[in-house]
Amino acid sequence: MVIICSSRPLSKSKRCDSEGCSKKVTFSPSLIQVAADLRDPKMGARKVRGLIKAGHELRCDDLLLLSSDERGESRETWQGRSAIIRREPVWQWLLDQG
Repeated sequence: MVIICSSRPLSKSKRCDSEGCSKKVTFSPSLIQVAADLRDPKMGARKVRGLIKAGHELRCDDLLLLSSDERGESRETWQGRSAIIRREPVWQWLLDQG
């Protein structure tokens, strides 16, 4: 299992004081699980379980599952723990990071 912790901008705001304005950027942690192919239901379930467990242990709500072509968002439950998992193609995620 591969889980990557990253930070992405949550919001941008300008903070002004007597010396001028500076940008203030707040970051939100994300957990990212990468899977080459999710057509096998057992593989998909395993990846989702890993994200839910890691999200609970690390207290992270932004869970992302990267694969070759899936996109969307769904609420998943495992052992009484529920989480919203976003799905995105790897190529799209890479372009958005640029």
